[in-house]
Parts: sequence; structure tokens; C-alpha cells
Amino acid sequence: MTGRAWILAAGVALMLPVVAQAQGHGWDCSDYDVLPQQGLNACVGDDYRAADAELNAVYQRVMGSVWPEMADRIRAAQRLWIPYRDAACEAEAELMRGGSAEPMLRLSCLARLTRARTAELLFFEGM
Repeated sequence: MTGRAWILAAGVALMLPVVAQAQGHGWDCSDYDVLPQQGLNACVGDDYRAADAELNAVYQRVMGSVWPEMADRIRAAQRLWIPYRDAACEAEAELMRGGSAEPMLRLSCLARLTRARTAELLFFEGM
């Protein structure tokens, strides 16, 4: 692993939110320092799924609270944002292509960008 990739992987692990018992896979996600890579990948996957669920809930609330023309523009932006997010996260995952940490890099990027998009959508809530 290159120095830059190692620093990125370590930074990703440190910035992940602490989650109680992980969903269904048996890993304790409360202490990332003791997890093997498989556990890190599973816990980061849980984090992304939680971020995605939050985004979907906010998106639905926003779409129900704005006028039709604004809803059309938000929907169009969302449809463009999804491929951007996916491509950006594939680029990050490329740092570890074929390695055991590749899923962790991809999923942590997906979670981070999804949370950022959720924050952007919250601007429109209640309009």
C-alpha cells in the first residue's frame, strides 16, 4: 500500500461514525481499531446504507413540500448527481483497486457524498 493510500485508508477509518452492533453480520462496529478489513468493509457498508436511507427520507419530504416546477428541477439535479457520486467514488476506490480495502474506500466515499447531498437538499425543506 502506498503512503498516500495508507493515510487515506486510516483517515477514512477514523472519521467513520461509531455505530453500535452492526446489522446482521455480527461485527461490533463500535471500535474500528480492532476490526479486520472484512469487518471494516461491513461496518462502512452499514454506514452508507444509513446515509442513503436518510437521503431518501429527506428527498421525499422535500419533494412533497416544494412547488411542481422546483420539484422538477430538484429531480433533474438528483438524477445527475447520482452518476457523479458513483463515478467520484469509483475514482477514490481506484486507489486500492483489487485490494481488500477497495470496498471500504468506495463505501466511505458513497456515505460522505450522500451525507453532503442530504445537507444540500435540506436547504429546500419547508419551501
